[in-house]
Amino acid sequence: MKISIVGTSKTIHHYIRDINQYKWNIHFYLLDGYNEEDIYRNVNKGELENYFFHQNNLKNFLIQSPVIIIDIVEKKHLYQMIKSWSTFHSKGLLILRNSVELGTGDRIYDWLNRKGKRIEVINFPSMVPYSMEQSGRTLILGCDPYSTYTMQFRKALADRDSNTSVFLISRKEAELLLYTSQAFLLLKKAFWIEQEKVCTQLEIDVKVIQKGLTSYMDNNLHNQIISEDFLKTINPVNMSRSYKYLRLVQYAKEIVKKDKLWIIYQLQHFIKKRAVKNIAVWGEDENIINRLLLLPIERIQIIKDKNRKLHHTKLVSYSNPYLAAKNADVLLLLNNQERYVTISLHKLEKVMLKKIIIDQANLFEQAEMEALHWNYISKGRPSIIN
Repeated sequence: MKISIVGTSKTIHHYIRDINQYKWNIHFYLLDGYNEEDIYRNVNKGELENYFFHQNNLKNFLIQSPVIIIDIVEKKHLYQMIKSWSTFHSKGLLILRNSVELGTGDRIYDWLNRKGKRIEVINFPSMVPYSMEQSGRTLILGCDPYSTYTMQFRKALADRDSNTSVFLISRKEAELLLYTSQAFLLLKKAFWIEQEKVCTQLEIDVKVIQKGLTSYMDNNLHNQIISEDFLKTINPVNMSRSYKYLRLVQYAKEIVKKDKLWIIYQLQHFIKKRAVKNIAVWGEDENIINRLLLLPIERIQIIKDKNRKLHHTKLVSYSNPYLAAKNADVLLLLNNQERYVTISLHKLEKVMLKKIIIDQANLFEQAEMEALHWNYISKGRPSIIN
């Protein structure tokens, strides 16, 4: 079976997880300007043996794609892409990975139907783990279960993998399921962000709490009892007032949004106490770089990335992490990349002007940083200031 996908390089790992086992021919049109070499740097080439990447001639790609997955989040862009694709097809299968709002799938289906198109629409949130030992995996499809293309799609799934069960629900239910799962993960993320703050205040390592909780939950999964004393501290939510749930999700969203600027807040706080002229940045986050440019810093040294265009005199790029850190007052670690794990702190000390690291990824062990007399600020852990 041939499936065409329109999306960005950032979404490729979703398809490796969800549909790689079926060994279909997957033609992927990249919207973000990345090429195969860029992708192979981040993904094992063996996992992409049945993928064919396209960057040019979108019109020809759409013409040759009667079965297509459109993975676009922005509403206007999504609708424009669907309109362009449907121009070349009177019948086919449109699979949506993201819904910009509840009811998107049904509205698109109705619009295509009014245009006289026999195009079926499936909302395909994800394939999720579901008792791996007993039932394999569950594929969630929001669709009309008995339409022609949907039946063919289900048959293609069954032919390749009899261990996968298919959970058929309506398009709107699939959209709500996607929202609910993301909202749950958002709340979980927000919880740990708050827990990091508590651990920092109490001078406790959040990693210990995480490991302990994971062990406790794994060993007591079927015997979880919430303390009555704890329940007394919570006001029960009346189900008829479910708007509180949405308010909670919005609150969690604001917590996570604010947390994305954690490293900026830490740097600003540090600048008030000590003179900082040059900073080094390891990791990729365009939003953080743009925020740093607004701070009273003379020079921002980053690791060279051919996809990043330098548009500011403050920005200077270098070929490796050590060169990027040379003569820097502060090193910012944005994310946990494999090449940073093996970094030599002794070598780093020799090239930096000051021994100051603000680490968003909790890459280093605190005992080591304290023993080597580094100033080390990390997330959810006591700061080490020498």
